[in-house]
Amino acid sequence: MSPAPTGAAKRIALNGRPASRRLLRACCRFGIGVTRERAPAPASGELDALLALPPGALALLTGASGSGKSQLLQRLLQRLRDAAPEATLCDLSSIYRGGGSRSVIDLIPLPLERALRLLALAGLADPFVLGRTAREISVGERARFALARALAKQRSGWMLIDEFLTTLDRETAAAVARSFRRAAREFAPEVRVVVATAHEDVAEHVAPDVHVRM
Repeated sequence: MSPAPTGAAKRIALNGRPASRRLLRACCRFGIGVTRERAPAPASGELDALLALPPGALALLTGASGSGKSQLLQRLLQRLRDAAPEATLCDLSSIYRGGGSRSVIDLIPLPLERALRLLALAGLADPFVLGRTAREISVGERARFALARALAKQRSGWMLIDEFLTTLDRETAAAVARSFRRAAREFAPEVRVVVATAHEDVAEHVAPDVHVRM
């Protein structure tokens, strides 16, 4: 058995799932244990703080992986389902890649001038980007596009976003976070937005109205 690397986690939690023999053998090679611990249940105060968001406000959830961010989003969605059926939960860990052969500009469901304005706020004003498909633009551009398209489709209610910008390098994530907040204020002024990420640095750039640290 090889010793665990310096600074590495001593165990991984499976959120209640049983560990396969293959997983146990693999972890053993790194000197890492496996537990079936569940993520801590979110406190009712955290949920109440989110439910109290006024229209147009943005809340940020941060915390290490396994701290309960996704669980809190799911609980929030369940509470909203009856009163706000238009509430949506997006996971941006898989950046939008659909659309087939349609161009970026054709995938924004707004009149042309409004679509151009939204994409400009998202940092996608380059005409060469507008003419490409979602598969042909860079990872950072896809993140901007995915968020812009979500804002174009969600004009009221609640927008919940898990794994907010976690796939991006931190410099790109900072730029996208700033552009997302500007676009949300102009294009979704009545939408309550809740985003979750493991990266605390996002708070500086997205300027949340409410910051919940898990």
